[in-house]
Amino acid sequence: MAQQTETGAEQAEKSNDRLGVAKPSPKSGDGNRAKPSPEFGDGIAGPSKAVRTGTERGNRDRIRALLFDRLGFRFPRGMDAEKGRAMLNRIADDLAYLSDASLATLWAMLRTKGEGTARCFWPSHATFLAIAEYIQPRAVEDIPALCSWFGSVEGPKAAANGTLVETFLFIEARKLPPVADGAKRQIATQARENARRLVIVDERTAAGWPVAADDLAFARWYRAKLAFCQALMETERRKRGHPVDRSRDPGART
Repeated sequence: MAQQTETGAEQAEKSNDRLGVAKPSPKSGDGNRAKPSPEFGDGIAGPSKAVRTGTERGNRDRIRALLFDRLGFRFPRGMDAEKGRAMLNRIADDLAYLSDASLATLWAMLRTKGEGTARCFWPSHATFLAIAEYIQPRAVEDIPALCSWFGSVEGPKAAANGTLVETFLFIEARKLPPVADGAKRQIATQARENARRLVIVDERTAAGWPVAADDLAFARWYRAKLAFCQALMETERRKRGHPVDRSRDPGART
């Protein structure tokens, strides 16, 4: 059943409730919010010395309007203006993947996270990214360093072991590949459980027996995710100049 889409304000209110962020007083509003330092203008730089692409400019302007301008933080007195602009531009570029609704939620969660005794200075780059990841995890395919893992020898190895999907989901959730033995065991265990569930769905379907709707939905989702992971791996392998081996079906598990 289709779920009702929440507005950015509703998502922001829920996020505030989860984190214990106080709701703004209707009397005070944002009138006491520290204004941006004049030396930094309204918080984010205009065109840099290097010519930016239209996409970069559009994304930075969007982040500026929906987040930076509304937050209204400033830098400490004496901070180099170019350094401040570069920091905000870098944050804007890293947040470009966020939807408008997610940016509204991020604003609600960051408005009390200013640094300094007066809580009026810009939070760190890491603070922006950590909260953004909590609100809307960044897709693996948008992070080249993680995508390249699938193009290495580890991608075909995961496909051969029948853990390609589970490995992708692990990396998607943690933003790092499974290196520790415990992580690899966790992935293998989940892969066996998923494989068994698929077998049961296929056997019941072949026999003409009824299959639960959630099991059918899982099978469709899993096989679509497997096709996606396989395509990602093949793309990354080609980038490295490696041949793509289609002789083994990564979905064939026993």
